[in-house]
Amino acid sequence: MKHWVYFTIAMIAALAVFLRVWANAPEHEKRQRLAQELELVATHFTSARREAFTILRVSGSEIGGIDAYLAARPRDLVERTGADVTLRAVGAVILYGRGRDDAANALAKRVSETFPPLTASRAQQMPMVRRVAIARVLAETGRTNEARIASEITQAWIDARQTDQIAREENISVLTDQGWVWKVLGENDLARADWQRLYDYHKSQTTHPYNMACFAALAGDREQALRYLDDAVDQYRPDAQRDLFSLDELMDNDPDLDPIRDDPAFIAMRQLVAAKNAEYDAFLERANETNSGPDEPEPSTSSAPTPSDPVP
Repeated sequence: MKHWVYFTIAMIAALAVFLRVWANAPEHEKRQRLAQELELVATHFTSARREAFTILRVSGSEIGGIDAYLAARPRDLVERTGADVTLRAVGAVILYGRGRDDAANALAKRVSETFPPLTASRAQQMPMVRRVAIARVLAETGRTNEARIASEITQAWIDARQTDQIAREENISVLTDQGWVWKVLGENDLARADWQRLYDYHKSQTTHPYNMACFAALAGDREQALRYLDDAVDQYRPDAQRDLFSLDELMDNDPDLDPIRDDPAFIAMRQLVAAKNAEYDAFLERANETNSGPDEPEPSTSSAPTPSDPVP
């Protein structure tokens, strides 16, 4: 009889454990999904950029959107994966690319103030997306020696690969972002080399000829600068790109283009960008009036840019 009592107690205890595990299963599965999501954001180039773009687009380029995203996820998972560092650094890079320098500087300063000294060994171990974004943050906040350490490691990786390899292994935007780090560090030849590879590989992306136009303008090659800029304007599609790449604002405010700003060809191209934007705004207004919504833009022959590569 005593054995039956012990057996019953053991069965009740086992049932209690099962019920407790079963009750917690949805929470456990949710935590696993969040852990996987944060790991991708922290280490995967395309995932990090896509998430940062989405957050900044929804929040209207306000950096509080990134804080809200991170606060909604378990703090221990955020800190363990390093998703907070990656996402904020990538967010700063994107904001710089969109010409939102005040917000970008605020975010970069915040990351830099809490980021420990960077050694070559530590930089080597970083995932590519974090290393490149941190290098930009450090360069923008005066920690140039550390930015160079990270950049030299990234550049060695770039130089050892064909451009299509870079696109397959990480993301073609490695060239975009590393080029910007070199430019901030004053290494214009290195920046130009990375961006030339980008332009040769993917001329149809507005940002790539735009960057080359800036270099040509600064070098005093007016005709070449205007040819590159004409490529950029020709590829510009406000339905797919305006939220990501403010070509009109950059043409108005980018000091790199000052040497060609008074050229009649430049003025004509700026008017063409304005006309493209106005045409799309009119389409959106008509769509709203007929309740078709702004999410159904008119078909276009060129493919929309991926969220991983729209930043100059």
